[in-house]
Amino acid sequence: MTTTTTPSTEPREWDRSLTSRAERYAAGKALRSKAPRSSHASWAPDPERPDPISILEESNSTRIPQLVPIRYGRMAMSPFAFFRGSADVMASDLARTPVSGIQAQICGDAHLSNFGVYASPERRQVFDVNDFDETLAGPWEWDVKRLAASKEGRVQMPSRKLCNGTKQKSRKTRFGLGLAPSHFTSLHNIRYGIRVQAQTSV
Repeated sequence: MTTTTTPSTEPREWDRSLTSRAERYAAGKALRSKAPRSSHASWAPDPERPDPISILEESNSTRIPQLVPIRYGRMAMSPFAFFRGSADVMASDLARTPVSGIQAQICGDAHLSNFGVYASPERRQVFDVNDFDETLAGPWEWDVKRLAASKEGRVQMPSRKLCNGTKQKSRKTRFGLGLAPSHFTSLHNIRYGIRVQAQTSV
């Protein structure tokens, strides 16, 4: 991607023709009028929300019938276990929430247990998403919300303080990496991952 020599900071509609960093930043910030951060602060069930049980039953249509009771048994062990096994339910709810309009190739199931340390092709240890069986093109906000919800259900500490800290750290990290040269992002790996794993093992 090339960068113009005289970048414009005037907000434009988000599209792939935005070439400079300043243009992309201005366009992204302008989208807050479409989906302000305050619009993500609360959630209420849609009046026409489908029955969550029917969503789970529909998701079982492609599974081996004899294994479905085992799956339900595992989901019943804890709220977090149910959360892990009910991605379709949350996806249905998120489909009715505000979004900025910026699409990404998202994880689709970005809960804490789908992150970990693994070896990269460059023989380095990296901390990243390690489960992609639910990946799809969608609003980036969905991954952030599922990750924040999973952290609230998994770690034993004040939920609102924890989730706010997660969102703040995510926003600052993404902003910092966006300003850095592309090759720098590959260095942001194992040391941060170790800290996150230490927190989630509490």
